[in-house]
Amino acid sequence: MLRRMSSGDSSADSCLFRGELESAAEHIWAKNPMPGVCAAVCEHICQDVCKRTMFGDAPLNMKALEGYVLDNTEAEPFKYLRKHHEKIAVIGGGPAGLSAGMYLEQKGYENYTIL
Repeated sequence: MLRRMSSGDSSADSCLFRGELESAAEHIWAKNPMPGVCAAVCEHICQDVCKRTMFGDAPLNMKALEGYVLDNTEAEPFKYLRKHHEKIAVIGGGPAGLSAGMYLEQKGYENYTIL
């Protein structure tokens, strides 16, 4: 059985347990620029070392919990109102390059190219 988090705890999982899906989604987006992609490829190795098993409980399936939040909310990453007009090239189209592009867009840069 999942324990209730204290009302002072503001992590994504504690927001989810309190039924605050929008807040949980905001926490997820703040920490991860591509949560849907990461959830799809996650091997959830954290479940193998989850501290909950020390107390005879099952590990939290964070992949499923975060997927539930993202599937059931409309939350998107925050976008800055200020727009920058400089041109930027990001070298590399892997996870780091895509993350860089996402963060540039969040900061208001519109003219960037991922090579």
